[in-house]
Amino acid sequence: MPKGFIISKKSAFELCFVIACSTWAPSAHALDKHACVAASEDGQRLRAVGKLVDARERLRECADASCPEVVRNACAQWADQVDRQLPTIVIGARDSSGDLTDVRVAIDGRVVADKLDGRAIAVDPGPHVVELTRGGATRKLDVLAREGDKSRSIVATFDALTTGTTGTTGTTGTTGTPDTPVATPPRIGAARVAAFVAAGLAGASGIAFAALAIKSHGDYEALASGPTACAPGCDPSSSAIATLGTEQTATNVLLGATLGLAAIATVLFLLPQPHERVAFGPAWVRVAF
Repeated sequence: MPKGFIISKKSAFELCFVIACSTWAPSAHALDKHACVAASEDGQRLRAVGKLVDARERLRECADASCPEVVRNACAQWADQVDRQLPTIVIGARDSSGDLTDVRVAIDGRVVADKLDGRAIAVDPGPHVVELTRGGATRKLDVLAREGDKSRSIVATFDALTTGTTGTTGTTGTTGTPDTPVATPPRIGAARVAAFVAAGLAGASGIAFAALAIKSHGDYEALASGPTACAPGCDPSSSAIATLGTEQTATNVLLGATLGLAAIATVLFLLPQPHERVAFGPAWVRVAF
């Protein structure tokens, strides 16, 4: 040791502390780096399978300032992209007195709110079951969350005097005016209505055909063997012959119309009926209990 160089006990302790920390720090930094990389890989994998809620959480972890810059920047960019893709819904409830807050909300069987606060709830894209419960009244609603759809409003209307009822479900536009309720009795499609109309016309045409065919046959028999028979030398220009010709033409037309309308009615009747389904407008969904 050089002459005059003296290390006190305190200085020696401080020097050892600095050396120990320098030795430990790289190891600790390596652990943080591995955790950041793992979070970034998990986030990308979850995003690829449509689990955007979980993907966003993992990507936010690796976007933390403690992560290496290259990982942090990539995760921040991915998290921002996922956030734009992530659909959100805003659930509300009303009764005759106004807005309600004492409503429990569950999505896909998991309770997400014990009361309503007006905040948007992030959900993964795809089908979900939203359950709203107030007292004894519960309604399960199938909701298809579309990627990028933000703040879609789902409003449940409760009857203040009735519990345990299901009511109706309908859609509303941005003006808040309810559309036709979806939970209605099965309706007859336009094709089925047209089939009934065509069948009715075919029946009427068939009756007219039968009546005219009988009359035409009677007129023919009268000319062939009746008291006024002229066969086989009937005058083609006579009114009797002209009338018979008109009746036969009309009979053929009615027969063709009957067969055509019957065919149309059959085809329309066999067309599939439209299926009833819950449809949601772009901004508002109104659920009536």
